[in-house]
Amino acid sequence: MLAFYLFFRFTRIGLSLRATAIDGEAAMAQGVSTRLVYGISWGIAGALGAFGGVVLSTTVGGGVRPGLEVYAFLALPVIILGGLESPLGAVIGGLIIGVVQQFAVSLVPESWGSGFSDVVPYVVMLAILLIRPAGLFGRKEIRRA
Repeated sequence: MLAFYLFFRFTRIGLSLRATAIDGEAAMAQGVSTRLVYGISWGIAGALGAFGGVVLSTTVGGGVRPGLEVYAFLALPVIILGGLESPLGAVIGGLIIGVVQQFAVSLVPESWGSGFSDVVPYVVMLAILLIRPAGLFGRKEIRRA
């Protein structure tokens, strides 16, 4: 995470990626090749996805198998909980969801079923969205007419 922060904050490509994400037309007007930026961002996303899949398949055990895609669905409550436009929020949301899910595994009675801990992240996400619709670190969008 620190490497990505430094990459996006202090490199020319990182600045181009941030500028294009905020306003692609303004970045293009300043000479940023948005086509190159989109290619780089897709390349980074693909490399991180492949790395995450390799790490997940080796740490969970059993290698690549059917049912492994369920772990990808845990990313949704993490991202929504932290706020869609906040990388720091995604990290903190991941920590919160991980801790809450582990508490659900250890504290919930067995009579409730073993799948209850899979539902807990979504319940936490809904509870947070009722209180803060933009997530914990999300910004409320202001629209002017």
